[in-house]
Amino acid sequence: METQFQRSYSDYLEIVAAQRVRSSRPRRIAFNIAFLLILLFGIFILVSLRLTLAQATVAMLGGSFILARIAGAVSTARLNRWLKRDFALNPGFARKSNARVDDGGLYLEGEDGNSYTKWLAFVKYQETPNLFLLYVGTRSLHAIPKRAFSPEQLEEFRRIIRIRIPTNGPSSEERSMHVESLS
Repeated sequence: METQFQRSYSDYLEIVAAQRVRSSRPRRIAFNIAFLLILLFGIFILVSLRLTLAQATVAMLGGSFILARIAGAVSTARLNRWLKRDFALNPGFARKSNARVDDGGLYLEGEDGNSYTKWLAFVKYQETPNLFLLYVGTRSLHAIPKRAFSPEQLEEFRRIIRIRIPTNGPSSEERSMHVESLS
């Protein structure tokens, strides 16, 4: 099976969202405990400055809410700026590519190089609403837009990756023997 595709900024954003690391439970618990301690300490300080307990509590909760909103907006703006810059600095991501899928693996050909990856080299795959993400490492992946396939090809590709990409991935030594650079 052969197809041609070109990835976009929205594809890039979808990849980033799919790879976003969720905070661990112990980290969330520690953050909440720290927040409560700071809140109680702030209330204690405000009460010692002659505010009532109710006034101090409302002031600390209101201030925390406002600071969280400001920090969230700044963080989101900074992340969006970084994502746009990163996408612009990697023009190869959006170049036209050809993909050929066979029983042996995935062959990708583009202006900036060619690669052939045997199925055994892939550690997992992920299907997002618009993409197939084929991982050859924790963060190293091939992203293929679903729009590159006809409806029949889409089902055939989905079937192939379900069969060929092992759920219990091979060791890193085994995988490294199956990734070749052809350029």
